[in-house]
Amino acid sequence: MESAASADELQITKIRGDSVALFRCDDLWKSVRQVSQREFRGPWAATKEPDNPMFLRVVVDGDRNCVKAHLVEANTPVPATNAAGECKRKGGTQPKPGFSRGVGEGC
Repeated sequence: MESAASADELQITKIRGDSVALFRCDDLWKSVRQVSQREFRGPWAATKEPDNPMFLRVVVDGDRNCVKAHLVEANTPVPATNAAGECKRKGGTQPKPGFSRGVGEGC
């Protein structure tokens, strides 16, 4: 039987796109392997990477690695934040049109 804590854990449930790179968490420039949609055996347990919120720490086949947060889907929304914990700007400086004003704000 699952505990309440495990129900609240962040879990990666899907890979966006054909594949995703797994990186060493101590060196986010080094990709250690690719995992394709076909190879994905989830869910993966995940936590936010404290030093770089654009990445998530994941456990895949017993190995701890990092994955880019925007390339995966989780059981709960994971807002993209910068190192200061502020919502990441989505690019552009133009004001939003009236029909989409407020969308994505307060992420």
